[in-house]
Amino acid sequence: MPSGIDSEPIVNAMVITLKLTIFYVVLIWAALGLWTFRDIRHRSRNGFVQGFSVLLTLSLFLPGYWLYLILRPQRERLNTYKTDQSKTQFRAERRSSPPLTSSTNLTKEVRTSVSVKGQTLQNHIKVRFPHHKRVNCG
Repeated sequence: MPSGIDSEPIVNAMVITLKLTIFYVVLIWAALGLWTFRDIRHRSRNGFVQGFSVLLTLSLFLPGYWLYLILRPQRERLNTYKTDQSKTQFRAERRSSPPLTSSTNLTKEVRTSVSVKGQTLQNHIKVRFPHHKRVNCG
């Protein structure tokens, strides 16, 4: 070993860098596992699917996480519930309203008032939409 070079500080710096890198990778690995667990709880009630998703991410790390992102359910349970609820409500409203036929005229009243130089002009218009048919979506 040459007498002018002391390699101990370089080795110590490399060891510290390696330890910090390993700590960072373990931290990312744990965070991905925790995020996967929290995300799949919002997307599925099935315990097997939840456990499999977390194990996939923890065992395969980044490739497992990418597989989870590909295989996970598209929508969260709350969004699915709201969508289904709004569809059901829409169908119920369509069924309860009387259907319009070709013999029924749809009338809309429009009232407007315009003020020009201190004078108020008022309009009252009835607009008729003859032969308006409502399509039953239910």
